[in-house]
Amino acid sequence: MKELVLLGLYASDPQQEIANDYYARGVDIWTMNDWYSSYPKIAFPQKVFQIHDEETVNLSSNKKRLNNWIPKYIESGAEVITCDDWNNKFDKTSKFSYYLLEKYNIHFYVSTVNYMLAMACESDYDKVTMVGFMMLAKEEREAQLPPCRFGIRKLRETGKEVKVYHEELWNSERPDSDITELNEDNPLYIFGELRKELERNNTDGKLYKFF
Repeated sequence: MKELVLLGLYASDPQQEIANDYYARGVDIWTMNDWYSSYPKIAFPQKVFQIHDEETVNLSSNKKRLNNWIPKYIESGAEVITCDDWNNKFDKTSKFSYYLLEKYNIHFYVSTVNYMLAMACESDYDKVTMVGFMMLAKEEREAQLPPCRFGIRKLRETGKEVKVYHEELWNSERPDSDITELNEDNPLYIFGELRKELERNNTDGKLYKFF
């Protein structure tokens, strides 16, 4: 069975132990952003997702958190999945295909995990395990968790075996029925500045879901 771990940034001691065990067994790992701060023992993931553009990453609020991140990415030898060109800063870069979000109806742009889930849907892995996704912050619970769960549902529909740590907790707090309205007729969750802009200029006839 070909297995993949999608690795988030929530790094409790149990999650550290679980992730490190998968890594020690040679299971492929896809991760994101500054994973090296949360999971320092995972030095060589297969893919790192950096979906933010260069301007966003260089904001002072992000610079401190992502300090020295470009050398870290290069040292890891990982394929960097990006939505920006990054001026050829990395040896191995693939530009994310938004076609995948359309193909699997994961039309969400609010969280890196949805890009990871879309690519996992397209992959040849038989089993996908999600480690380090807790969604503790209010904005994560409100804006990112419902689309994440929808993406997980789509991943399961491809026939892959999917294990998600903390899914039981999510189900106890927010029933799966909460995300049934996320469908082809109502595909997009948006927040922040993009939401404000669309609310000001929502003249294209598209139906947006603001959560």
